[in-house]
Amino acid sequence: IQVRREVECETCHGKGAKDESKIKTCPKCNGTGVINNISQTPFGTVSRQTTCDNCHGSGEIIEEKCPDCHGTGRKIKNEKIKIDIPSGVENDSVMRVVGKGNAGENGGSYGDLYIILKVEEHDIFKRDGLDIYYEMPISFATAALGGNVEVPTLTTTQEYHIPAGTQTGSKFRIKNEGIKSDRFKRQGDLYFYVKVITPTKLSKEQKEKLKEFAEISGDEVKEDKNFFEKLKDLFD
Repeated sequence: IQVRREVECETCHGKGAKDESKIKTCPKCNGTGVINNISQTPFGTVSRQTTCDNCHGSGEIIEEKCPDCHGTGRKIKNEKIKIDIPSGVENDSVMRVVGKGNAGENGGSYGDLYIILKVEEHDIFKRDGLDIYYEMPISFATAALGGNVEVPTLTTTQEYHIPAGTQTGSKFRIKNEGIKSDRFKRQGDLYFYVKVITPTKLSKEQKEKLKEFAEISGDEVKEDKNFFEKLKDLFD
């Protein structure tokens, strides 16, 4: 990934001065970075510390600033950082990369980089935790007679036997073909729902065979008797 961050100035090594000899102890706070303010109140003497307004808390005064960073000790840099995405991460997961944040002030240590991950939607697979789902189209003949189909997984395809008489919406499961999680040390399952595709372009011979089939079967929908019973109750 490419990030834009503050890094230590290579010219002054984070000191902010053109030369280290040009760095002096702040005369106002004597290098402490704070000012002690003492005031008298009706309740007595009150002492209060404030940040030195002369050195802004650094305790040092730069007489001649670095020409590259103008005394800040830091520069903006676009940098490519290689990160390793663990398997199984979910949307809005947060990754922490130690030491890849902004450079600290006055030569301080680097902060950390936090990366919020956005997982893109897949064209076929839908995700639920570590399990994945999708809709598998099968032919009318396969649904009626049964047969083997090639089922796509995340890495390859597998041959799966569809039993005879399978209806649209039937759900099948293949174990350990879902998303693998490095965090939970396990792998989800793959589920697919079959969708029976009705042919739209039939040859003359195919139409004759279907007509013959309809005549033999009486064109009955025996599996959906419950549907027709509910329909009858609706209008009675």
